[in-house]
Amino acid sequence: MRSSLVGRSGIPFLVFVLLLFMSILTNARRPMDGQSSQVKDFSLAKRVMITQKCGSCHSLWGHDLNWKATIGPDLTNQFSRQRSPAWLEQRLRSPESILANELDEQYNSQKGIMPSFAHLSDKELEAIVDFLVTAHE
Repeated sequence: MRSSLVGRSGIPFLVFVLLLFMSILTNARRPMDGQSSQVKDFSLAKRVMITQKCGSCHSLWGHDLNWKATIGPDLTNQFSRQRSPAWLEQRLRSPESILANELDEQYNSQKGIMPSFAHLSDKELEAIVDFLVTAHE
């Protein structure tokens, strides 16, 4: 006799859950504008981040960047840290919205020194967010 988990409705349910999970992960990592991450041009994001001197405070590894600053949190692997695109954009537009419990303890004393990037265009912010979501070691 089969267990209730593997019974008639168990296998289709497990397949459904697996497909749903894979769909969520795929959609969360899908670059904006329907382009694949291999084709996506990150030159705008890198240019804006360099101009805005993000590497003066933050570490970031990937996409030919090797920033080693330690004033602010490491920006690498934001997707794996449960940082959604909406969360990242909100924090760039309004850094004062960063809650103390969202920071690693070592950065609590620096809270409030990050400037707002609300002056950037929507296209520039979108490019940075897309870049951060895909940057990984």
